[in-house]
Amino acid sequence: MAGHVVGGLIRRVLTREFLRGFLAALVVPSASVTLAVLLATQRWHVGLWDSVLTVLGSRGNGARAGRASILLSVGSAALSLGLCEVASRTLLPAPRAAIPRDPPRFVLDDPNTYGGTFHPNGDWQQEACAFLYPDLHPGVFESRAPSGDGRRPVVLHVGDSMVQGYGVVMAESFPARLSEIDPGTLHINAGVAAMSVDYYLLHAERWLARRHIDRVVFYVFVGNDLDEIDQEMACCWDGPLLDYGPDGPRERCPKPASSDDALAWHSPLPYPVRAATKFSSLALRLAALYSGSRPKREHDSKWPHFEAVMGAARDRMVASGVGFAVVLLPLREALQSAEPKQSEAYAVRTRAMETCNRLGIRTLDTWDFFEGAGHRTGLARLFITRDGFEDLHFSAEGNEQFARWLARRLGALFAPVPAPN
Repeated sequence: MAGHVVGGLIRRVLTREFLRGFLAALVVPSASVTLAVLLATQRWHVGLWDSVLTVLGSRGNGARAGRASILLSVGSAALSLGLCEVASRTLLPAPRAAIPRDPPRFVLDDPNTYGGTFHPNGDWQQEACAFLYPDLHPGVFESRAPSGDGRRPVVLHVGDSMVQGYGVVMAESFPARLSEIDPGTLHINAGVAAMSVDYYLLHAERWLARRHIDRVVFYVFVGNDLDEIDQEMACCWDGPLLDYGPDGPRERCPKPASSDDALAWHSPLPYPVRAATKFSSLALRLAALYSGSRPKREHDSKWPHFEAVMGAARDRMVASGVGFAVVLLPLREALQSAEPKQSEAYAVRTRAMETCNRLGIRTLDTWDFFEGAGHRTGLARLFITRDGFEDLHFSAEGNEQFARWLARRLGALFAPVPAPN
């Protein structure tokens, strides 16, 4: 649409005969120089697909098609998309929720720029990187917790979008509800979408270095935390956050370091698809395909890194005098399957539990709670369901029920272990 409007304006200007040669002589070299500078300095703020669509729209206007042809083209495209949307909703299973790699905005932030007051913008990678380098982003911690704890015990809840409260306002997330249930304790929501335990380790360390923290809880989501270990991060050479050696995990990027591959980073899904993921089944499928297009290693190759990270977290929390525990979160798709405890997610849950127990980490499993609550009230009340989309994140009611269940168990989870007789 933007390209169509720009093309129309250019066509009007070009109708003036005396401006044709002058305009071309001015625009062509100026555009070439501008494009070269943008690419060389990695300041390309519009996705490449959006740029291509804009140019195509501009060229389409120059075709001088009649109004009837334009209406026919627009109508047929809308009808085709409508039919595909109906087919996606009625003929295919409900798509799994996907968090788009880039926010639903036409103009993107530069991933290679670090610094400045923190403002949440929906770009999960940039927000994740801001928490890793808080000295460059004033206000990032204050976006989650006040600077003072009021002399209360402080519990840091570290996880991904399941903790952050994706799909609900943060005030309805279970850490926020815990603060209301237990006002004598400050519960900090340190959830960041699409992260895993390698990120949790560094994220928790950042908080411990700057705030008074009494207890840290890692929430391991059995749905995808194992898949997302060692994922590519824009602020760490477009690679993993940790190196692994005989002495355990080591941070690769104590300072933010950007990849030179700006073109790869600036190739998000087209803006219309990103914007439509909130209501379109078809767009949600495309986003899920795009986010799942990168190759994944088999789980067996990731367990050693999972164990190394959890062992390092245990040791660093002990060294800091901070209580540490792990809570395992279930996958909705597995809970509502015919045989939930035969699912891959349950197998991940079992091995994660065994790993944490072997490392001596206090671990709380939530599977039976959610399975039982689902039988009583239906999983559709515990998890977000909208327009037929079965989201994997907790609904407001699910966060509420989980917070009340968890509040009764957190104290026991951190209770001193009695000495053997």
